[in-house]
Amino acid sequence: MITVRVIGGIIALVGGFLVVLACLLDTVAILIGGNTLVAWIVNVIIGLWAVIGGILGIRKTRTGGGIALIAGLAALLCQALYYLNPSNAPYLYQYMPLEMWLVFAIPYITLEGIIMALGGIIILASKK
Repeated sequence: MITVRVIGGIIALVGGFLVVLACLLDTVAILIGGNTLVAWIVNVIIGLWAVIGGILGIRKTRTGGGIALIAGLAALLCQALYYLNPSNAPYLYQYMPLEMWLVFAIPYITLEGIIMALGGIIILASKK
């Protein structure tokens, strides 16, 4: 069952890496500032949480699952709140490179958030 924890860590790591990669590709947000910069910072923090959780999951610790699950749920919550009222919370917009590359979008949720949360759940559910 320890290999299941490693698989969950890899899944969470991939989800976090996709978000961090999207942030690195959108460095123009730093120059623009305002709500765009805040959205960029929120995405970097969520992506780094998932990357850290994935690395800890690969190192076979259960705390990585909690961190990755929090990152995934934060990404899902931010995107849902953004879609409910984009004018009041533009800084909660989540970067979604997987949906842009696959050319379809699911409203109110992000695939990266689902991947991060799934990796966290797998890490937490694995037995010692």
